[in-house]
Amino acid sequence: MSALIAFIVSLCLTVVAIVGTRSASRTLLHPAVIFSSVWLFVFAVLPLRILPYFEIRDDTYVLILAANTAVVTGALFQLVRMRRNKTRPPSTGQDVHVQLMVLGRAIRLFMFAGCFLFALFIFIVGREFGFSALLTTPHIVRSGFSGIAIQLTIKYFYFTTPAAAMAFIHLTMSRRHRRRMLAVILLSLAMSIATTGRTAPITILVWLVFVRVFVPSRRRVLENTKKLTLALVTCAAVALVFVYGGNWIGKTFDNSGFQRKISVESTWNVSVIPYYYFTASVPALNNLLIEPAGLTFGTYTFLPLAKIVFPLVNREAPSEISPETFVPYSANTYTYAYPFLRDFGVAGLLLGSVVMGLITEGSYLRMVRANRSIAAVLRNAFLAKCLVFTFGTNHFCSPFTWWCIGLTYVLGACVSHARNKRDVPARVLRPVMVGR
Repeated sequence: MSALIAFIVSLCLTVVAIVGTRSASRTLLHPAVIFSSVWLFVFAVLPLRILPYFEIRDDTYVLILAANTAVVTGALFQLVRMRRNKTRPPSTGQDVHVQLMVLGRAIRLFMFAGCFLFALFIFIVGREFGFSALLTTPHIVRSGFSGIAIQLTIKYFYFTTPAAAMAFIHLTMSRRHRRRMLAVILLSLAMSIATTGRTAPITILVWLVFVRVFVPSRRRVLENTKKLTLALVTCAAVALVFVYGGNWIGKTFDNSGFQRKISVESTWNVSVIPYYYFTASVPALNNLLIEPAGLTFGTYTFLPLAKIVFPLVNREAPSEISPETFVPYSANTYTYAYPFLRDFGVAGLLLGSVVMGLITEGSYLRMVRANRSIAAVLRNAFLAKCLVFTFGTNHFCSPFTWWCIGLTYVLGACVSHARNKRDVPARVLRPVMVGR
């Protein structure tokens, strides 16, 4: 099976997802559509062969397509099941002021904690490498991130990234404190660069796009234009992060080792790294299937729990970074299939894929039926971000994902508590909040 056939099958799967979701909802960006569209893009660019990979076997394509079909099937099953359930969750559209009040408190708390940890991180980096090293030789600083002190303080993005998303939704729904919220977003983006990687700023940008997409609106034509503009601007920003961020941290075509193995016209140099990031996980998965490792029975699927439990039983905690393989270039991403395959084999991959579809579509439908509360919008925007990155890794099994999803439930609980106590300020400006 060639990548072209995989593209055709993915196209059919995307059409099924669009038709299936549109028949039950006026909205288009259901999780099944987002997921299938991402993989349609991957199999559309893979045949370009900007980088020549080792031959990808037919069973690799079949396994990926089977898992993708399982995700969409799980999502459509959830859609049918919830359509039959006539019970609607309680609407939260009338207590926006309470939600924004709680959101403002959470933003202040998270930015304070994030800035405190960031200051400690900068202090430690400055003491060990010199402050200028973070700007001039970030790849050297990154090589020292294994230290315990840096590992603890670099988790500042566990606070600043959610704060950016919360500030963005506050900026979208209220006229109050707009400059303050914009400052939070820009400061979070600036601090994310200090991780000397491209994942953190891109995570913020993609999360913000889906927050804006899921925020309810009545002015559909105008708002859809704004959302499309935001999506295009974000794509351009992500491209700039890949290119110029790669130059900064030393991950470019010229120093990646690619130029020693292939000949690429200068006009294509800039496309090599993005192509590699979008497609290298497929031949990497092919290598994993050729030389399968022993089953780890939940270690990677439930990685956040394993990181807590393993040290308690005197075992080394598993790493969030997958081992390297060669395709023939070094790669350490294996698509979203990696944790399921490593833990439970092919059966685990198919079951895990169905569960992914069930969870994401179920969460999305609950958000729509509950008039898109702030906590639900934040949660589903993050889940959509995870679906976008399935071409490379499985963010659903990441400790950071569990942290952010847990945060949205805590935020929802705080809103319910504040609503019950009627803890509402005497004067609140009417937020710019419109219905679905």
